[in-house]
Amino acid sequence: MKYRLMDLLACPIDKTFPLKLIVLRESEASVHSAAGGPCELYCGRLAREVKPSDTPEALGCSTCMKTEVEEGVLYCTTCSRWYPILEGIPRLLPDQLRDREEDLKFLRRFKDRLPREVVEEGRPYNLSGGKEKPQR
Repeated sequence: MKYRLMDLLACPIDKTFPLKLIVLRESEASVHSAAGGPCELYCGRLAREVKPSDTPEALGCSTCMKTEVEEGVLYCTTCSRWYPILEGIPRLLPDQLRDREEDLKFLRRFKDRLPREVVEEGRPYNLSGGKEKPQR
């Protein structure tokens, strides 16, 4: 997933923007994209709003275009839902289309690298109190 997507993505449940990005693994992109300039509203790599005075150089756009998030989490601070990024693809699915076992496997794999709010309190699934259970 390109950091540039953070300027476009919102929570599919409550439309919160921006989502919090937690990067677990990134890589250099195999194809460098020069398309587009700086993000318009939100810079995902710097995790901040874009100011009118920001330049592509100040934002580090050239570095951003060369980098992809391979594994990570997109987290909604409003509804506490988390969405995995797997093999560079953000999985922003509504609860009823998510695979519980796949989500729990992801949480177990990265539980030591993810914040408590995702691992223990995240929705729709979490590893709360050592017992995995869905949130409603």
